[in-house]
Amino acid sequence: MSYRGLLLDNTPEFSARVAELDTLPEGDVELRVEYSTLNYKDALAICNKSPIVRSWPMVAGIDTAGVVEHSTHPGFQPGDAVILNGWGLGETRWGGLCQRTLAPVDWLVKLPDTLSPRDAASIGTAGYTAAMCAQALERHGLAPGDGPLLVTGASGGVGGAGDRTLPGGRESIDAAPLIPHLTATKPASGVSRQQRLG
Repeated sequence: MSYRGLLLDNTPEFSARVAELDTLPEGDVELRVEYSTLNYKDALAICNKSPIVRSWPMVAGIDTAGVVEHSTHPGFQPGDAVILNGWGLGETRWGGLCQRTLAPVDWLVKLPDTLSPRDAASIGTAGYTAAMCAQALERHGLAPGDGPLLVTGASGGVGGAGDRTLPGGRESIDAAPLIPHLTATKPASGVSRQQRLG
């Protein structure tokens, strides 16, 4: 069965194009991809601006959410909604910017009822990384009442997602634009997401 995907190739020179594909990567579970997002790393790969891709040709896309079409593993049944991100997708393993994919069962997470596939894909690797960072801060004793938190790169994917995952809707201050101003982010308030400070 053929399907479409964003194929990156470097032979004879770099190209990024939507292609008809007829092979799938190895795996236990076949997915119909419903949503995939464009991560910063994907953008670097698609523009050939950094050595992200390690194996050619490559289907781009580190984040995807979809529905199980076929499974050789009893833990996943057709119709199950799943999340797939990380694991070298778009680098050493065909990624999620396609209509179908196969994945090893250990790489899949069943989609919680509280999230839609669109929500899960939009949270993606950046949100997952930010959540791990927030958990690490909590394990090291940081509590919501401890005051503002300095976040470098809060306008990026992980920093922006971290802003939404910080415990208690705490205020964070982005240290990246320290000169000539600061950016304060207040996700729990009714004010705009970013506000310049003198």
